[in-house]
Amino acid sequence: KKIYVVDNNEYNIFKLKNIINHKKLNQFSFKILNIENYSSLNSAFKEIKPNIVFNAAALKHVNFLEENPNQGLRTNYIGTKNVLSACRKNKINFFIHVSTDKAANPINNLGITKFLSELICHQKTTNNKTKVGIVRFGNVFDSYGSVSEIFKNNILNSKKIKISNSEVERFFMSKDEAANFLIYACHLLTHSKKNSKTRTFIYDMGKPIKIIDLAKKIIFLSGRPYQKFLSNKFYGLNKVEKISE
Repeated sequence: KKIYVVDNNEYNIFKLKNIINHKKLNQFSFKILNIENYSSLNSAFKEIKPNIVFNAAALKHVNFLEENPNQGLRTNYIGTKNVLSACRKNKINFFIHVSTDKAANPINNLGITKFLSELICHQKTTNNKTKVGIVRFGNVFDSYGSVSEIFKNNILNSKKIKISNSEVERFFMSKDEAANFLIYACHLLTHSKKNSKTRTFIYDMGKPIKIIDLAKKIIFLSGRPYQKFLSNKFYGLNKVEKISE
């Protein structure tokens, strides 16, 4: 087996390459490529001829996408459309698309663009070769740019953690759970006897966790008193955020 990593972020590829066991590096190949460029993407798929494509490329920060809606559409919607089109054109067996729980009853540009990306996955096609799976993620704990990273940076820089609302809660999953979820969704598609070519998988992440409780836990695990590092003032939710997701 061989894994091809496609990314438009050179630094991400550099970091990944340096954490992979050097004895296993021959199982990996790396390409710097932007999914917004269909021609380059299609050429790469034609050359690689992959069996499975996992599309984890996205812009995922709510506030950034509110300020940059056009780029959100280009990456999350058009980019997904390009990857799926290249899969179908090259008759790739399986396409697994990573979506988000924010696509359910979306109220912000992130949720809307990811919901549109799901719709394109359901689009009918004359090519019956590619089976499509959509996985809806919650928040992957300690992923790049996650709330846990913000909390840790505040603690390390002796800054108080500020929470928008005491009742805000989110679903969380670990990195291992996220990876296993993708692989298991592909397994289910492989063994599915259903005629439907597109299926949506939603991971049971248990009960949602209050952000204020998460902050207290992270402060406690750092060996510091949360009373000192957690602000007792709430700055309030903005119109594009939900109490619960």
